[in-house]
Amino acid sequence: CIEYDDLVYSNNIELELMVQKLTRMFQDRFEYFFGANSPLLDMEKQKNAVQRLKEMDDVTKSMADQTFDHVDQKFGVHGGHRNRDDSESKSALAPQVPEEA
Repeated sequence: CIEYDDLVYSNNIELELMVQKLTRMFQDRFEYFFGANSPLLDMEKQKNAVQRLKEMDDVTKSMADQTFDHVDQKFGVHGGHRNRDDSESKSALAPQVPEEA
């Protein structure tokens, strides 16, 4: 299983590290099937994964104010997306605006 905390990132460096970590986990778990040095998840594929996640993050942020039944067909995310603590969803990579006191 992949724990929620293994999927959390707040900047581009953390996103790239998350993809690398998940790649290692996948390779370790399925080494028997694909071999120890499988090219299935090479650096180019990891870069593509990072790019797709950035694009999905942008789509999720852009749909936050839309209704729940509005669905992006490419990424399968829906409008009205909320965080686990029920706070408004914001892009993990978007600049965070400090709240006023």
